[in-house]
Amino acid sequence: MTAITSLKHPRTRERVERCAQLVQEGKKRREIVTLLSAEWGLSVRRVDDYLQAAYKIIADEAARQRQSEVGRSLARLNYLYERALETNNLRAALGAVREINAMLGLHAPARLQLDAHVSIDWRAAVEEAWQEAQRERGVALLD
Repeated sequence: MTAITSLKHPRTRERVERCAQLVQEGKKRREIVTLLSAEWGLSVRRVDDYLQAAYKIIADEAARQRQSEVGRSLARLNYLYERALETNNLRAALGAVREINAMLGLHAPARLQLDAHVSIDWRAAVEEAWQEAQRERGVALLD
């Protein structure tokens, strides 16, 4: 069998919706596959196909909701900004601008993280530093 590519068939749509419902109820993959493979008389692989289609639907809906929420939040912040300017509350206006900039990712990063892996032979470094200090003092080094 192949992956679910269309939800046109009513039985396919019903099965994907049932999988999505179980996911949203917090059921684990193993529970869903066990339950539905017994209920529908299908292989684990086929139930997994339905489950993957359900995950895609859930992810697509979450992306649409996020975009909608970002739009609503920006509208609210813009309203607050306008009201703050109307009342000459510059502190509130600045706060709204900062929130908008943060939401849109317009701030420069507050901190940069550098990952470096350096290997130092600390014993050799200490020995070298000690010898250097002795030379500067004029102490003869014995090997």
